[in-house]
Amino acid sequence: MKKRLSDEYLNEVNVQSLEPYNHTIVLEEYNDSWPIVYKYEEKRLLTILGDKIKCIEHVGSTSVPGLCAKLLLIFSWLWMILLAKMIIFQNF
Repeated sequence: MKKRLSDEYLNEVNVQSLEPYNHTIVLEEYNDSWPIVYKYEEKRLLTILGDKIKCIEHVGSTSVPGLCAKLLLIFSWLWMILLAKMIIFQNF
């Protein structure tokens, strides 16, 4: 049996405070357009940032053909992670 992490520990290791997510999460059946949307976003990032990007990967449930996925924050995470890395490492 897995040990449940305490709320205190989770609050300590997270950047923002933990709050209950009181909204419905909908799982979508796999959609053949997800890789196309990813490629579009990848191209936009490469156009904007060029050689500042060393690697872009399509990860998570939308990257697995046939797997359902929750469509909450799929591509916005990509932008947020990229911007955070750029700010931290001052690559931009």
